[in-house]
Amino acid sequence: MGAQLKTVPWITETYQHSSKNVSPARTLNLYPEAVKQPAGKVGMILVGTPGTEIAYDLSTHGAATCRGLWYTSTGRLFGVYGVKVIEFPDPLSNGISGITVTTVRMQLTAGIAPVSMTDNGKYLVMADGYGIHLYNLTTDLSEDATYTFDNPTQVRYINNRVVAINNVNQFYWSDLGLDGVLNWDALSVASAESSADSIISMASRQGDIWLFGERSFEVWRTASNPDLPFSKVGGSSTEIGCGAPGSVASIADQVFWLGSSTAGKDVVYMSNGYGAKRISNHAIENLIGSTSDYSKSAVAFTYQQEGHTFYCLNLIDANRTLVFDLATGLWHERATRDPNSNQQSKWTAIFSSYAFGRVYVGNGDSPSLLELKLDKYDEYDGRAIVRIHEGPVLWNNLQIAQHLEFQVDMETGVGLQTGQGSDPQAMLQYSDDSGHTWSSEAWTTIGGIGTYQTRARWRRLGQSRARVYRLTISDPIKVTILGGRAGIKPTRRP
Repeated sequence: MGAQLKTVPWITETYQHSSKNVSPARTLNLYPEAVKQPAGKVGMILVGTPGTEIAYDLSTHGAATCRGLWYTSTGRLFGVYGVKVIEFPDPLSNGISGITVTTVRMQLTAGIAPVSMTDNGKYLVMADGYGIHLYNLTTDLSEDATYTFDNPTQVRYINNRVVAINNVNQFYWSDLGLDGVLNWDALSVASAESSADSIISMASRQGDIWLFGERSFEVWRTASNPDLPFSKVGGSSTEIGCGAPGSVASIADQVFWLGSSTAGKDVVYMSNGYGAKRISNHAIENLIGSTSDYSKSAVAFTYQQEGHTFYCLNLIDANRTLVFDLATGLWHERATRDPNSNQQSKWTAIFSSYAFGRVYVGNGDSPSLLELKLDKYDEYDGRAIVRIHEGPVLWNNLQIAQHLEFQVDMETGVGLQTGQGSDPQAMLQYSDDSGHTWSSEAWTTIGGIGTYQTRARWRRLGQSRARVYRLTISDPIKVTILGGRAGIKPTRRP
């Protein structure tokens, strides 16, 4: 007599513990989404991450890969590619969708490092580690700023001034007003007070400036004193610093960063008032920490889409991308398939900007600006987006049981009309040693277009004391996973 199919706890976030026997769970190119009850069939689902489409091809400019993106307060989108500052017009500005003309507005002197960008409504302000560069948004001409400090690395606009840092224990500010950015008085400087470590990164939040060192951070707000227009917020000093300057990012009145202190590193934090709230878990911290010193090269960006607010932490040297969703408080991973090795590598997106009603990303492997599209299911160059979900360990006091069937509850019948994806397939593997080794591949159809009653199921799956199921889908189709069901029959074997 067979066993009745029962729902099993299978929808999870990425939680790959240092011991796979505890948890091998991994969610790649899928993200958990909470479903309002009682309207929804289940409380949590997995949704496929967006595909990418070339919005602007910059190969005609001989441009290199992206170093920074900024959508100005006046509604103009700029990016730095190599040494070229390029403007991207609204694709609908001439009334014809898809007709775009990109324009090189100015050129920087040198460099390959990320370019920090901001604006005050009149000037686009850029810092590249060599100098401050200005582009007048009114005259469409580049202009020079007068300043006395060296090698500015980041700039932020705060209350009618632009603030800059340059990897020492000081920060600097421009004169007041739209034209104030042209002049930076030699006395317009203050030192961080909490620690003697250098200010390596900063963020703006609700009119405050957050200054990060490797061993501390502190918050300054605007003040009425014209000689010292910023004052430190009392009680904002902590001994939690930043372990990767590029990991600091802000969105939705929150600041995120990869932490570091005299006690340790590789914990991810989010602002909590003027303090810090740990949002990583032990498994995520193990993934970051296992990269050793590679975490110093981490870069991050944020974006929002369909109510999800994502903090994307790209571990550049470790070749892995971890993503925190503020909507659920859960983690997942993003990856781009390497066409040479056919292996999953870090997500190539490294900058983002919301402009013209679209989410754009600058990527690190082509001279183009990409749009993130939830209704596109492959990469901009046709590469497949490989979606993998490894669920938690299924076990019953380590007693041997027969696995008669495993079924994935998912939206089926969403195949394409022709070509790759017209007969979409799902591949299942299982592991009886908590994800250390895996079975051979077993494939099943998930339904051509319109075959909505198709069931994704696998039968005669052997025996196990404890089992992990891994699902892989690489066809360019919509993927929505509602859960897993299993037919498991206990045996009398201990």
